[in-house]
Amino acid sequence: MKKYKAVYVILFAILLIMFITGGIPFGSILREEKGTAMDAGVATWIVLIYNLIIALIVLAVGIAISCIKDNKIRIKWLFPIGMLAFIITLVPVIKVIVVGGFSPNQYNEIYSSFVFTFYK
Repeated sequence: MKKYKAVYVILFAILLIMFITGGIPFGSILREEKGTAMDAGVATWIVLIYNLIIALIVLAVGIAISCIKDNKIRIKWLFPIGMLAFIITLVPVIKVIVVGGFSPNQYNEIYSSFVFTFYK
């Protein structure tokens, strides 16, 4: 019983670390946008594929742990549902890098989940 609780804690810790740090910052470039003549900034949209893969693996492990018959935790199906809600709302899947603009030293990173947008 304790080993299943430890696995759930580790899985939630992985998702929490991905939320706090932004996960793996590399991915596939979705598009690049150049600004107008006045602000001349460049915005690069990146899909964080590695974050999606890690989140799906964590969710699959959570579901697999919940399906084990030795797992006697009463609310075991709430853990994968909570993980899915956490992934949809807080795990970053798109990163937007904005360079330039009115100030040449301007550099902004914007992370976006399926629901929310976070500025870092």
